Amino acid sequence: MDVRTLLDEDFETIGSLFGGVLLMKHIIIGTAGHIDHGKTTLIHALTGRNTDRLKEEQKRGITIELGFTWFDLKDHTRCGIIDVPGHEKFINNMVAGVVGMDLVLW
Repeated sequence: MDVRTLLDEDFETIGSLFGGVLLMKHIIIGTAGHIDHGKTTLIHALTGRNTDRLKEEQKRGITIELGFTWFDLKDHTRCGIIDVPGHEKFINNMVAGVVGMDLVLW
């Protein structure tokens, strides 16, 4: 089973906890974790897109600025993703990204 299928099933489970009705048709998912724990790799597996867009990020293999992408669930719910840096030197960028997240992948 792939990661997107698991997320679709988990989303349905979350809906059942609230009487089977989810009011959101758009969800913002954020990442959380230390540097080199696979946050950007997970997002690439979900979306097929690399959120590290700066040359320095690609060269060093770390997220420096916030990255953004999306994917759609089977029920057409749009999931926006915010990829935050995991290194302590970029904590200000990380904190800026957490405002408005509905879910966090830890």
